[in-house]
Amino acid sequence: MIDTQALDILARLTDAAPVDLDLGPASAAPGGALATAAGVPLSPALWPRGEGWACLGVRVTEPLTDVTALARKLAATAAERGILPVILTTLDQSGFERFGFRVERLSGASEAARMAEEAELAGFWNFALILDARDLIATG
Repeated sequence: MIDTQALDILARLTDAAPVDLDLGPASAAPGGALATAAGVPLSPALWPRGEGWACLGVRVTEPLTDVTALARKLAATAAERGILPVILTTLDQSGFERFGFRVERLSGASEAARMAEEAELAGFWNFALILDARDLIATG
């Protein structure tokens, strides 16, 4: 299932240098499951059986130097795997808005209030995972 919204996002992503969209060499894990470069099997919640989307929360708490590269990686994953990335941010502008991603702003005055908002959104979106954007960038 290829989502046209994800393809629209991919069509708008441009920069001067090519970006490696692969997370690294994948190898077969025990039991035939796909493994990441680190050897940890990927969550089966990201590949739902039947119709529907798995949602992935991406936490952005600081301005990113290269939003385009991460947006490209997320859009390619969304198109290929049927995953809906939802950006969770405390920033006024995360940088993902211009590409058409769903952005949820956390506006709590304290860390505890922001964590409560995130938990509420996690229940609403039924996230398979919530990952920090800087961890996704670090995986290259």
